[in-house]
Amino acid sequence: MEKRTMNDLKKVRSSFLILVSLFILTLSFSMASATMRQEDGMVKELPLPEIPEELSTREQKMTYLLNHFWDAMDWDDPALKTDSLFLEQNLSNFFSVLALADSVSGQSGVNTLLNKVRQDPELSETIAGLAETYLYIPSTPFSNS
Repeated sequence: MEKRTMNDLKKVRSSFLILVSLFILTLSFSMASATMRQEDGMVKELPLPEIPEELSTREQKMTYLLNHFWDAMDWDDPALKTDSLFLEQNLSNFFSVLALADSVSGQSGVNTLLNKVRQDPELSETIAGLAETYLYIPSTPFSNS
């Protein structure tokens, strides 16, 4: 009977250690995700690129802006790539700029984004899902019904 109790205690101890480990792991992911939030609780936004002064036409400036919109994004940072609020906010910002662009500039910017996410199927799927939500669901600001 005493031997059985020792085995039960070992199982409980083992289960407890697993739960504590999972809690710590979950907490560390939450903290990593929280680093994408500014101190005021707002979602971090990528800075807009500076447009070179030598670009004079609106089309040149829009093409540059859209092609370099994602330059500040660290595509190798798993915390950024998995932070859905961060991705959603910045994709929304990208769409805001895209809505002001001509079709050639817009296509160039979209191609640049697709080339950046193409190597990561999970990120590509996330971006595609967010784009679908923003562009095709009637209640969103970018929907074109």
